[in-house]
Amino acid sequence: MPILGGTKYTDRLGRFSPARWAAVTAALTYDYYGTRATEPSVSTQWPRSDGSVLRELAIGLLYVGKDNDRVANHGVELDATLREGNFSGQVMLAVPSSATSVDYGPDRSRRL
Repeated sequence: MPILGGTKYTDRLGRFSPARWAAVTAALTYDYYGTRATEPSVSTQWPRSDGSVLRELAIGLLYVGKDNDRVANHGVELDATLREGNFSGQVMLAVPSSATSVDYGPDRSRRL
């Protein structure tokens, strides 16, 4: 996918570290075993923040979104890391979602 542009932002605000990455890609048409296929233009973003809640506990939150004219994929991930001496434990919970664009029918052909 040709990347048209992107941004990256990271910072440190007290005990928290916010960050955001974003990218936009161009549409790409290619030959797939004799069939012409097109990958649509996509807008993707990854905001994330993590920080220390207690002295040995860090909690992070990540959101990922990918949108084009065919499908919208979004997900949220929450993680926690506990460090105590030589012990380190991590717990992660992820929730994905996906939806088909209203511009496309079940056969994936463009509606007019």
